[in-house]
Amino acid sequence: LFFLGQSEWFEPVGILVAILIANGVASISENKQEGKASALKEEEDAEEMAKVLRDGKLQEIHVSEVVVGDIVYLQAGDKIPADGIVIEGAIKVDQAALNGETEEADKITLPADTDYDIKDLLNKYYAYRGTVVCGGEAYMEIKVVGDKTLFGELALEVQEDTRETPLQVKLGKLAKQISTFGYVGAIA
Repeated sequence: LFFLGQSEWFEPVGILVAILIANGVASISENKQEGKASALKEEEDAEEMAKVLRDGKLQEIHVSEVVVGDIVYLQAGDKIPADGIVIEGAIKVDQAALNGETEEADKITLPADTDYDIKDLLNKYYAYRGTVVCGGEAYMEIKVVGDKTLFGELALEVQEDTRETPLQVKLGKLAKQISTFGYVGAIA
C-alpha cells in the first residue's frame, strides 16, 4: 500500500529491516558453527599419528598415510587408525564410539585358517577405526581404510542426515511470520 500512497514509509522499511536482521543472525550463526567444526576437525587430524612397521622399522606416520597391508603397532592410549586383524598380541579396546558399550572388548591374535566377519563388533580378532586401545600391545594388519571402514561408513550416514539447528527452525518460523504479515499488510 506504500507504493499506492496509502500508508507511511516506515511500514515497508520495518519489514525490510526485520528480514535483514533475521537473515543476518542466521548467516552469522551458521558461519560460526562451520568455523568451529572445521577448526575442531583440523585439530583432531593434526594429532592423529600411527606407529607403522615399514622396511623393518617402526615409523610414526599420520593416519591418512596408513594403507591396506600396513602392520600397525598398538598400545594403551592409541586410537586405532583403520580396520584390521590382530596378527600378534592381545589388546583391550573401548568400542563405545561405535556401539555405545562401556565394557572393553578383548582383541586377540587371529589363529590360522579362522573365518571372521568384519561387520561383527563382537569379533575378537578384528579391531575398528576410531576405537581406543585401553590395555595390552599388539600388531594389527590393516584391511580397510578411509570411508570404507565401519567408522567411515557410519560418519557418511550421519552426514547425509543433516538436520536444522533449533536456531534455524526458529528463524524459519520468524521469516514465515514476517512474510505473512507483509502479505496481509500489502493486501489491506
